[in-house]
Amino acid sequence: HFTTSQHHISIATLQRLMSNTHKPEIPWAKGDAKRILKKELKRGTIPLNADEMAPRVVYMQHPEFADYPYQQFRDRLNDLRKHIKEKKIRSTFDAHALERDRVSHPKPEKNHRGEPRWEGSKAERLLKRDIDNQKHKTLKPQALHSTQKEYQDYPLAVFRKHIHQEVKRRKFIAQRKAMAEKKKNEKSKTKT
Repeated sequence: HFTTSQHHISIATLQRLMSNTHKPEIPWAKGDAKRILKKELKRGTIPLNADEMAPRVVYMQHPEFADYPYQQFRDRLNDLRKHIKEKKIRSTFDAHALERDRVSHPKPEKNHRGEPRWEGSKAERLLKRDIDNQKHKTLKPQALHSTQKEYQDYPLAVFRKHIHQEVKRRKFIAQRKAMAEKKKNEKSKTKT
């Protein structure tokens, strides 16, 4: 018997799986095998380097992989490994370029109206906390504005806009999550 981390497979089954080239091609783009493989590669459970874990070993790790002939799976695994490596290289390059750019061109401390930057400020963090605690529902903007000295750095009209902006952002995020959940539920219903 051949043992992987999750399955015990007989030699006969292993030979059948490895030689099974007559299977019809299953759509790869939206398949479970591709999704699992990408996740495992990104997490590092399956190494990006084929020398560290051969395609045959990877092929035996999940039953979903056996839906594909070995040669087809191997080619797609190699393509995914190459794609993810290239993406990591680009990502690293972009991160270094951004870091150099921020050193060369730091964000100004004040906006065009002479107010401290809102983005990343203590006032922004405090407002998010106050909205988490529902204070924006019990206090009018003027009353909420007077509760923190950090809020005083911004005119009431600007502060009011930040309240509305944060509430609107949260509603949008909740709506997107609900839509994604609905789509996921509909997709799972069609599979069964």
